[in-house]
Amino acid sequence: MKKSLLFMLLLCTLGLSVRANNLSITNVNMVGNTVNFVLSWDNSWNSTNNVDTLYPNNWDAVWVFVKVQSDATNLWSHLPLASSGHSVSGGSTPLTIEGQPDTVGVFIRRTNPGHGNISNANVTLNLGTFPSGTNFNIRVFGIEMVYVPSGNYYIGDGNASTGGTYFNQTLITPTTTLSASALFTGSPAIPATFPMAQNSFYAMKYEITQEQFADFLNTLTYDQQANFFVVAPNSPRETYVFGSATGGAGNSSRAFIRIDTSGINNTKPAVVGVNYDNIDPFNDLTDGLNVAQSNLSTERFLAYLDWAGLRPMTEIEYEKICRGTRLNGNPVASVLNEYAWGTTDIQTYTFNTFSDKNKPNERYVGTVVNGRTIAHHTTLATFVGMVPSRVGVFAEGSTGRAASGAGFYGNMDLTGNVYEIVVGANPNGVTFTSQLGDGNLDINGWANQPTWPDPSSAGAYGLRGGGYNNPNTTGASAWNIVTRVSNRTNIGTTGVYTGNPVNTGGRGVR
Repeated sequence: MKKSLLFMLLLCTLGLSVRANNLSITNVNMVGNTVNFVLSWDNSWNSTNNVDTLYPNNWDAVWVFVKVQSDATNLWSHLPLASSGHSVSGGSTPLTIEGQPDTVGVFIRRTNPGHGNISNANVTLNLGTFPSGTNFNIRVFGIEMVYVPSGNYYIGDGNASTGGTYFNQTLITPTTTLSASALFTGSPAIPATFPMAQNSFYAMKYEITQEQFADFLNTLTYDQQANFFVVAPNSPRETYVFGSATGGAGNSSRAFIRIDTSGINNTKPAVVGVNYDNIDPFNDLTDGLNVAQSNLSTERFLAYLDWAGLRPMTEIEYEKICRGTRLNGNPVASVLNEYAWGTTDIQTYTFNTFSDKNKPNERYVGTVVNGRTIAHHTTLATFVGMVPSRVGVFAEGSTGRAASGAGFYGNMDLTGNVYEIVVGANPNGVTFTSQLGDGNLDINGWANQPTWPDPSSAGAYGLRGGGYNNPNTTGASAWNIVTRVSNRTNIGTTGVYTGNPVNTGGRGVR
């Protein structure tokens, strides 16, 4: 079988410093039934030699997966990897490749304790079975992830669970069972199959970026794109895919994905890219590639995760990612009204305060304080300047957890920026299992995993962590309440997240 490498993709995301983490996959080539490439990313770590219980023993990694386009169908599909035989060398430190039983992709991470940049690691992956055809385009994708180890932890921060807006403070262990009304009055019994973070898993280090979502859209058919876009895929060049860069209530969603090459109706999909400055070329370093992707309805979000071989996280897992196992099981294992960085300190900022806007080093240049996040600023009467930022915007080489706004394990922007879509611990949500995306979508471009709850089911999904444009109000929906780790105001038993929401994004887990 003849195979041709006709395309290579470079995927970049931001990192834990003032500069981009510079995740790059370059020099892609095929030799026989293997794909070879050079992998680099910045600010990698492995802290498995840590003995301080206030900090985790974990590591970061890159989730790598491969897509293939056959000349027989012209369609992009997921290319499984072989179950073994992968190798990696170089990179300035030993690296480990973690193969996966479902062969959807691999994790690549530091082998030994340490931290720093991974430079020019030479990776060889054994490929699985190709679709029918003679010639193929190959794309290699990478997403930065963080390992969340198993361990006891608490959900709920001690707030009363009036109306189910908070969980009862509950210790979660490998043997925990949650009967009806255990989480809050009227809560359903939680099946053993519902993911509660009793086992280890990986979670995306950052929220989905515009560059990542544009890459996804470029593997869809014309008809599938029509289901995702709010404009026709054959619209003129420079048309915004999601209608406009400006959302409702006077706030811009910084939705910069535009049509680069117009599609041909039902024949050829559009080619899209990120283009903030309306200047060619698309996808350059001033185009806001690493701004968090908003405009994610639940259907769009789930499709991306299925395509990437990930799955949605549950709201219980969200709390562990934020809070971790701090205090080693002490009954006072959470801070009342805490944010993702573990304290009640909070300093909110708007896009207007940043320098190097839309660049890889977009950042706030003022005083470094604890609790920095992108959320509604209490002194503003309108939404002026309220937009999502680049992911990890407050993290620099010298910032700790609270100053960078990180969760316990190192995941960024769990409070603020864009809302996190999660599976709700409600009757329509607890049917969810830990079934992973397989890389393939249905004919319409939507996720097709049978145990994932229907996006139209009331209460099956909800939002956690708050967003950049939370209302400056009082009461249960106020910005400083819905951004709390434990707050469930936007889970509820009603409310389906459809349409073109300007403040909703998310991240996947595996």
